[in-house]
Amino acid sequence: MSYVLTVGGDAYQLAGTHGPYVIGGDTGNPKDKVQATFTWDKGALQVATTFNWTSSFSLTDPSFGLNDCAAGGAADGWFPSGNTPAQYCKVASFLETDLSARYKLNKNWTLHGSINNLFNRQAPVDLNTYGGGQLPYNPSMQMSGAIGRFFNVGASYSF
Repeated sequence: MSYVLTVGGDAYQLAGTHGPYVIGGDTGNPKDKVQATFTWDKGALQVATTFNWTSSFSLTDPSFGLNDCAAGGAADGWFPSGNTPAQYCKVASFLETDLSARYKLNKNWTLHGSINNLFNRQAPVDLNTYGGGQLPYNPSMQMSGAIGRFFNVGASYSF
């Protein structure tokens, strides 16, 4: 994917970076996001799994003058002296797997359940995300990794 932003006659490639800081609320701009859902139906039973993958991206934002890791790490105050450790220069890719099932007991009753973030993947560290830099993860893209595994079970009745 590509995202070119032109500011004052200068063009900046922002796909794969944290930019644009001033437009996107500093949410980050991964090059790739993929969602795949697979569903299996057998009589009254339906099982589905969904994979949500976000590629890695850097802390830089060339459109805002954050051209290297040191500037990116200093932007929200985590490493104000510019000595950002190398492991924080990129936000790692993130894969979330969700699982859901439903079983139709009869004409009226259906049981259902789901597990979000099935493998309890932790959100990758993102020191330059929006929110004033107080959260070490990106709530707009990896909230399920901050919450952790989440179960939902229920039943529904149709009249």
